[in-house]
Amino acid sequence: MKYPHETFPKARTLWNAINPGRCDVTASILRREFERYHKPSTLVGLPTKPTSSIRSPVLKHIAQKYSFFPRTFCIVVDYQASSFEFDLGNGVKLLARSMNPTTLEEDPTENWFYLTLLYLKRDEYDRKTNALRKVKEFVEWIEQMKSCPIKTIYFRPICIADQKHFQVLDLIPKPNATTERLTKAYKRVWNAKQMKILDVAGEYYYEIPFRVNP
Repeated sequence: MKYPHETFPKARTLWNAINPGRCDVTASILRREFERYHKPSTLVGLPTKPTSSIRSPVLKHIAQKYSFFPRTFCIVVDYQASSFEFDLGNGVKLLARSMNPTTLEEDPTENWFYLTLLYLKRDEYDRKTNALRKVKEFVEWIEQMKSCPIKTIYFRPICIADQKHFQVLDLIPKPNATTERLTKAYKRVWNAKQMKILDVAGEYYYEIPFRVNP
């Protein structure tokens, strides 16, 4: 494996093993039955070092300051989602990846950089560090990249409590961090602006002001 730090692990489930085929009725019955026993899980890949072999120009630049590893969430029996987890320091973790907001597929041009989730890791967070400012520093580091292909850094404000698969992370729960409160905080600290693009739930994405270094 030439680029292990950029290879997302894949979870094997009963759904993968049985392969229900093209019959929609059979697939629906099996999916409903499997979901009775399924619990969200996560798999992680190899963490980086500054000397790691990395194909992506953006990730290669980021790795000079921040370590990261690929992480996959097995959300339901027939769906998995992946992101890179960046260590911003003092227990602050950021999940992010290149993703086109209209296709929801990986963006090979790296023009779009999606911030999936910001969380505080239990037993690592010092309870003093401002996580939002850590993200701002992360963005500023990306801005220093020469000929950076990124044109937009964006995210969708969302309460972690509403996303059960994130509960598999060893995170510090923040029950008061509602979507409304998070949106206000992101606007204040990141100067985030609402985009004209909607996610699959019909909610607007937001972008963080980003200056490209020529």
